[in-house]
Amino acid sequence: MEDDSGGDSGGDSGESDTESNAGTLVVHGTKTNGGDTDGEDGGGGDALSRLEAADARARSVTVARPFIISKTITLREYQHAGLNWLVSLHERRLNGILADEMGLGKTIQTISLLAYLACYRGIWGPHLIVVPTSCIVNWETELKKWCPAFKVLTYYGSKKQRADLRVGWTKPNAFHVCVTSYVHSTGL
Repeated sequence: MEDDSGGDSGGDSGESDTESNAGTLVVHGTKTNGGDTDGEDGGGGDALSRLEAADARARSVTVARPFIISKTITLREYQHAGLNWLVSLHERRLNGILADEMGLGKTIQTISLLAYLACYRGIWGPHLIVVPTSCIVNWETELKKWCPAFKVLTYYGSKKQRADLRVGWTKPNAFHVCVTSYVHSTGL
């Protein structure tokens, strides 16, 4: 039962996944008032169970292969699992670091996430990818190979060449993905 003061009566509110009433937020059936739980007995156990439930939901996210990814290319099982994880982070508005050994497909998983956002969320960009200078050509090549539907702007070159690239880039849909290097993103 819930009172209008935003306090927790200790029971399940029975409300939908996310609702806000008088300062009380109900998240997946668990009521919180946004306050600090320090000093409350048993508060950590409830927080842990909510965290474990959120983790289980995140691990259960499975998405279809984005249809704009080239038909001739397949994601490996672990790459699709990485895509699922990235989507679960995006859906929960969390940050994450995709890290493993070289050559296992972090680039492809990232491109697949961008394709997922375009296909299923209507978010075509613009997206900014900042990489070491030695990786710019690889990213451009992989984007064009894996997802030819994306308009890719490779922001690299002399000061004059970069000025030419900036002409018209504020127009809607001028590009979907901009790939640049650390050096060029800092203005050096």
